[in-house]
Parts: sequence; C-alpha cells; structure tokens
Amino acid sequence: MKQETGWSPEEDIEHSDASPAHAPMEDAGEDDANRSTVEVIQTLFENGKDYARFEMERQKLRMEIMASGFRFAAIFGIVALFLLFGLLVALPIGAIWILSPYVGPLVATLIVLLVGIAVIALLAAMIRSKLRKTIRIAMQKEATNGQP
Repeated sequence: MKQETGWSPEEDIEHSDASPAHAPMEDAGEDDANRSTVEVIQTLFENGKDYARFEMERQKLRMEIMASGFRFAAIFGIVALFLLFGLLVALPIGAIWILSPYVGPLVATLIVLLVGIAVIALLAAMIRSKLRKTIRIAMQKEATNGQP
C-alpha cells in the first residue's frame, strides 16, 4: 500500500497489511466494535509512530532544501564580496591614472589618498555619533529602570 506523506517527492512506503495499525479507514466498522481497548491503543500508538516518522522525514527534506538555498546564497555573497574588494582596489588606481596627465602621478596619488582619508574620517564621525546616541539612550533607560 502506498501512503503519502504530504511532502514532495513522494516515496513508496511499504507496510505490512497484516498489522491492524495500517488498515484503511473504510474497512473500519463491525471489526472496531470487536477490538479490545489494548488493540485500539496499540493501533493508535502505531499510527502515532508512523505520523512522527513521516513528519521527521518531511522536516529533514525541508531542512535539506533550505540548507541548499543558504549554501548558494553564501557562495554568491562571498563572490560579491571578492568583486567588491576588487572594485575598491581598482577605483583609486583608476582615479590616479585619470588625474596623472593633469597634475602628475605624485600629486594624483596624494589627491586620491586625501580624498580617501576624508571619506574614512566622515564615516568614522558618523559611526561615533551613532554609537554615542545609542549609548546615551541605553544609559537613560538604565537610569530609569527601563522606563522610556
């Protein structure tokens, strides 16, 4: 008998039809009235085990699919970072190359270096301001025991 787990791709799962736990629902009827409580509990237990096994297989497959997607995302992210670092190296070199005919190679290098330092200083000032604001807000909440 083929039982479906509700998750694709379906696998053929074979069970012994001799076990009452795997009897189809449409066969239930007068036989259920003659079954003992122990048999009903055993059937319930077997059905619960089957459900748990199918659910575990479904979750494993789901995790494998998610892991595959995350793996590809991580690979593409690493490639993007390498390209970004290449761009960060090529940009100043290109700027020096473009400025060299107008001001000479030494002055072009100094201009690119000073512009780079200015951008770094601006970003550092923004970071410092944001951190100070965050610390100030955190300290105010701590002083008032979390009250805004």
